[in-house]
Amino acid sequence: MLEMSKNPQWDYGPELMELVADMVTWGSGDTRPDAFYEKPELFTPSSEEIEAFSLVGEPEFRHCLTSTANDPFFNAQVFNLELIQRARNSEADAKCASWKALYSTMIRTDAKDNYTEDNHTQPFIAAGFRKLHTLSHSCVDNLHLYLNPNQVSKTDLVHYKQKTLFEAGKFIIGKIQVLNALPAAKSNINGNGRTPNGLVVLQKRIWETLLCCLMMQNSFFIDYLENCIKDNEFPDKAMHAASKMSRYNRERSLFKEGDVKDINSSTEMKEWGKTRLSAFGSMAVFFLFGAAGWWHCLPDSHNFNQRDVWTLVHLGHARHEWLYGKERLKDRRRDDTPLYEIDSFVRWLLRKTNMHCLIPSEVDWESAPRFWAQHVNEKNLSRLAFQDIMVEVCKVKPMKSLNFKGNEAPDVKIRRPSKEIADNIKNTMKSYWTPMIDAYHQRVEDEPVEEEVDQGVQKPSGLPDGVPLFREPLPPFPSSGHSAHSLLKYGKIRTPRSRTESDDEEEEEDSQSSLESSLGNLRGEKREATLSPSPSDKDKDQDSSGTDPSRDSSEDIEDNRGRRHR
Repeated sequence: MLEMSKNPQWDYGPELMELVADMVTWGSGDTRPDAFYEKPELFTPSSEEIEAFSLVGEPEFRHCLTSTANDPFFNAQVFNLELIQRARNSEADAKCASWKALYSTMIRTDAKDNYTEDNHTQPFIAAGFRKLHTLSHSCVDNLHLYLNPNQVSKTDLVHYKQKTLFEAGKFIIGKIQVLNALPAAKSNINGNGRTPNGLVVLQKRIWETLLCCLMMQNSFFIDYLENCIKDNEFPDKAMHAASKMSRYNRERSLFKEGDVKDINSSTEMKEWGKTRLSAFGSMAVFFLFGAAGWWHCLPDSHNFNQRDVWTLVHLGHARHEWLYGKERLKDRRRDDTPLYEIDSFVRWLLRKTNMHCLIPSEVDWESAPRFWAQHVNEKNLSRLAFQDIMVEVCKVKPMKSLNFKGNEAPDVKIRRPSKEIADNIKNTMKSYWTPMIDAYHQRVEDEPVEEEVDQGVQKPSGLPDGVPLFREPLPPFPSSGHSAHSLLKYGKIRTPRSRTESDDEEEEEDSQSSLESSLGNLRGEKREATLSPSPSDKDKDQDSSGTDPSRDSSEDIEDNRGRRHR
């Protein structure tokens, strides 16, 4: 992997797709009922409730975000916390993005409201809070989309016309009241005009994760088809028909081409490389940290090179295997998981479009993007994200976060008078939210459940005996050598393909040292950890990692921290 990652054109999609298929399978049941996602009409806030929620526009609202992630996977019994601490304390001039993502989850040491003494991480945390605040604001701005006229019974024909007229009038008046309560223009909540809209960031990360799955499926399809041709065995007519394509068309790769109009244009190809790396970074962070990681583990997603992605996906696979495969899910409460509803929504999207299927022709790529487009929209995400945010607002006390030793860090102390203002905001919003959301969950629970057809037991015609349609997750086995699982007590790591397509003109060393090799240094030799790139690496171009040196990562941060530190 280390050798092949020197080539920016190395397509690691097939290997990672197998891991992703495992994770989608394991996490497929960790969702709400389908009605929760498919029937937004069950969510019915009133105009008075929406007006109360408009308090998110107050600057002090950011102090209401108090929960943290208490995932049972990240503890000293499972995770080698000593390596994380040594990575954080290393005095290397540059550290790779995957190290930063890992130690930023356990960086709190005191009760100060800047959350950390690490000067590099402080602006990421601050920017993360700003984006979460804009996300909250945008969610409330969109809640008026859930206002609908009340249904009028047709049994009372005498008063039917008049009642429908009055209900229509009340509906329009409520709309006007809500819109009057909303700002006419977006204000600068925290005094930074460069803060992106949190709702836009959230949509982008979800679409990037879905794009990454599409790329991996395409790459897996290419390899799978070539193996079918080589063995002259085809699971179905669709794969047999695909084998008739010319070699040029069979080898066309979304991973390599994207939407580039001129593949000979170095500028277009470089931009596609950045988009591609950002997509793989979003996917890798999601499967390890969930959606909460999008706010603090991606300070600059273009810095996530191939080795970072490879490592985080393997760690994410180990986490899913440990949490779901070992039936430890009961040790993790939904309320202890930031952005659980968004997490479960992404898992639901992947499950409903068969992302755990490793027979490429059995994935309907015509209907999958239509299904995603139907559900990934501002209206749905506003509802789901605001439910996640209100879980934090309604907490009586902040949940505990961990330091490098796996011990509880002190609670952050909010300065006066911000604390009193934040407490008043929480109490007001909670008084409206609690009865409304309880009634909503009851309506979801009362919805009839449609039995899903288990596609996993049905084989397409022509599938040879012994060839499974869906691949079962593999059991753990001891790994050898140094790998991402140096961080774990047990684990496995895939061996990448021995052959990859090389491109001499674009083969470059990444500007940062890989987490894989760093872990080897940390674990295998008794010397101070080094996370800095070698002198020869520093002299080489950074394009292979997708890094744009002109970007200001301290202010114009794409995705930042804000969740795991309270």
